Amino acid sequence: PLPEGAGGTLTESPVWNAMPFVRNRSIMRLPAVHMFGALPSASRFARVLASAMTAEAARG
Repeated sequence: PLPEGAGGTLTESPVWNAMPFVRNRSIMRLPAVHMFGALPSASRFARVLASAMTAEAARG
């Protein structure tokens, strides 16, 4: 997860905006996943990512 206000700062960064995936608008925003939750967190992250990618593929 991003700290409060970091999203706006990130989108204004020339370094961030120079990234090819940003220029191509290939960014997905995912819900927060607890990073210190070991295997349950890894499993949740995999489900969240797979769901987002499946939805993106369905949109074409």
